[in-house]
Amino acid sequence: MNLIQYMEAKYKGSAYAITKKEAEVIGIPYPPPRGWVDVYGTWTISDEQLKKLSAMAYDRAYKAAKKKKNKEKAGRFFHYASNILDVVGGGEK
Repeated sequence: MNLIQYMEAKYKGSAYAITKKEAEVIGIPYPPPRGWVDVYGTWTISDEQLKKLSAMAYDRAYKAAKKKKNKEKAGRFFHYASNILDVVGGGEK
């Protein structure tokens, strides 16, 4: 999976926002420079990096689920994390 595919899986489309933690895991500068998707978009994200990103998403989902107001947000994070694990064949949650 490359960075563009990761972003599309995360946002179900073509949104290109990245968090500081994601940038650290992937190894790109933060804040990303203008045009960062053109420069880094084809970078391959390793299975190990994807598993770390998925674990971060599950952690965010868990924290959001603990707050009753954020159930919809939690569902989005769980779905996103599951999509990433499906790509790497991890499947275990």
